[in-house]
Amino acid sequence: RGWFAEVDTCADPHYDASGLGRVHRRGAPSAICLSSPCAAEPSFRIGDRGALAGAIAPGVRQDGKWFFATSPEVKNKVISHGVDRDTVYAVMESIWPDGRRTEMNCRMKSDRLEIFLLGEGEIALQIPAFDFDGETRTEQVVAKHALEVHYQGWQCCYSSPEKIADLLQTACNRNGYYRLYAIEGCNALSCKITIDPENA
Repeated sequence: RGWFAEVDTCADPHYDASGLGRVHRRGAPSAICLSSPCAAEPSFRIGDRGALAGAIAPGVRQDGKWFFATSPEVKNKVISHGVDRDTVYAVMESIWPDGRRTEMNCRMKSDRLEIFLLGEGEIALQIPAFDFDGETRTEQVVAKHALEVHYQGWQCCYSSPEKIADLLQTACNRNGYYRLYAIEGCNALSCKITIDPENA
């Protein structure tokens, strides 16, 4: 298929973050979507910015702020995975300290990755968008229902029927900086991720 994705359910905060932490398409720059999760307490540092956990991960609203499943306080587990005709899938359940639950269904097809998130009340999906590799800054095009990242002749697009909000935060991994966004919804939301050459 040419795609690779990895879900981490109990990440070491010195190296990784829980959630969907790696998404690659063959031939594309590894960092354009997410080369590896962004650690909350990294054993390495890039620059002097504070560290934040970053992965494609569900969140719930708590005390007026988003609380994401990248936190070690959240219990995550894969409850099913397999192949359904032309789709490879994995479903991750997250349980918050107050008992709330979300279910993130990741479905990989030949040309895209689809994510369906279910929960109760206000929910979100964290999106780390690649921003800077230390030499080159990506071009990010942000609209209400779509976010595009342009880098080295490739385009990564996140699209959703729900609102995409800029969290005004930055996380980092060994490849560079990622600007954090959130797709925000109520009870259910979805996201489609595509990675394609610019001239496709």
